Amino acid sequence: MRSDCYLEGRSRALNDYSEVVHSVRLLSTLFNPFIEKEWLYVDAARSVPSGTAFPVDTAETTQTGIIGLFASSDGSFLGFYQMPGSPLASTLAATKRSTYAGAYTFNTPAEAGDVFEIYLAESTAYTLAGIGWSSALTLGPGQGAYVELTISGVSTAAGATPYDNLYETTIYTIDDATGEVTANWVNPSGTTIQTFFMWSPARTALVFTGDTTAAKSDFVTDAGTVSSGTGLGSDAVEVALYFGDLTDWSGYY
Repeated sequence: MRSDCYLEGRSRALNDYSEVVHSVRLLSTLFNPFIEKEWLYVDAARSVPSGTAFPVDTAETTQTGIIGLFASSDGSFLGFYQMPGSPLASTLAATKRSTYAGAYTFNTPAEAGDVFEIYLAESTAYTLAGIGWSSALTLGPGQGAYVELTISGVSTAAGATPYDNLYETTIYTIDDATGEVTANWVNPSGTTIQTFFMWSPARTALVFTGDTTAAKSDFVTDAGTVSSGTGLGSDAVEVALYFGDLTDWSGYY
């Protein structure tokens, strides 16, 4: 069984989430520049771009585009990351058309390696946040804990520990040469952990963790609580995330 802390945090987060999704859906129909664009087709034959396939134009103050997922094991293209359509139901686009095409934007970092927030392109009031579901959650080697990506109205500063013991938002970095996105989670102790993205078909969720093997089985908090059967599943795969605009992704739709 999951801890009372977990359940309380999950209930509160889901209530907040439902209000956010309702507002975002209304905005999406009006402002999403990717609606009606036939660009969400999944072509598994494609592979991870190399070199400067997704370079960031650092002369621009903001970047707007899409996030694509590639399997780290063989570089196969898995699909585009869509805006979650229901609580904890992030999905990969599997059709050519989608009302919620997953357009995101961020402010170009001043220096390479600086962390930043990713916002919904429809409204920068909403962030692509990491939610840990536990006030005692710690990521790292040997820890089965993982953080799910979700849409939130929360904003946290760089280097801050989780807001309300759950959320962090200023956690992303990007490789200017390739467009690969990474996430940095700050544990309750204040230590920043290198993380790895994973896609879980069983949970239909995009997450990051400090241990890809442990995260497939049990969810473990730093308080030692083990929730058996709440892992990502044996079919979860490590993935690489790339950010690019429509021109960058022209060969993938």
